[in-house]
Amino acid sequence: MRKITHIVIHCTATPAGKEVSVKEIDRWHRARGFAKIGYHYIIHLDGSVSVGRKEEEAGAHVAGHNATTIGISYVGGVDANDVNKARDTRTDAQKFAMARLVGELLARYPGAEVLGHRDFPGVAKACPCFDARAWWQEVSAAPKEARTLYIVQHGDTLYSIAKDNGITLGKLVEANPGVDPKTLSVGMLLVIP
Repeated sequence: MRKITHIVIHCTATPAGKEVSVKEIDRWHRARGFAKIGYHYIIHLDGSVSVGRKEEEAGAHVAGHNATTIGISYVGGVDANDVNKARDTRTDAQKFAMARLVGELLARYPGAEVLGHRDFPGVAKACPCFDARAWWQEVSAAPKEARTLYIVQHGDTLYSIAKDNGITLGKLVEANPGVDPKTLSVGMLLVIP
């Protein structure tokens, strides 16, 4: 495995509220001459997370720093009415998913630093349209119980998630209003009380 020094946060620079598929991002990156999608992970509007490149592969997302970084991009980053106006458009689901994913990556790559694309030398972009370093400092300083999240995996049920996390089904449902067992889907983000 590569030595990872940074977890880099990006945005797709697409209008707020407009979903973009991994396939579409892959097409954009190939058109720019990349072998395939440059990011390792994409966080969609609903908080679901898609894999782009494998972590073992160097990305194509920060010129001169791809060999030692993991790239995460959230869908969005510009105003819905003005694509020239950079804006933090992350939904709550994206923020939760991003916090969980970054936490998981840092557990695998201790010592890595969380930065935004714009924090690297020579980058003249607003990407990811928020201060990623300050955001992670705030998130990581929050009490652990305030940021316990779970991304639904294949085969999960609300009952199995509750059981695996040592809570009652009632507490899990109460912490996730509006979640219906019939619409539970892979990639959905749940709060674990």
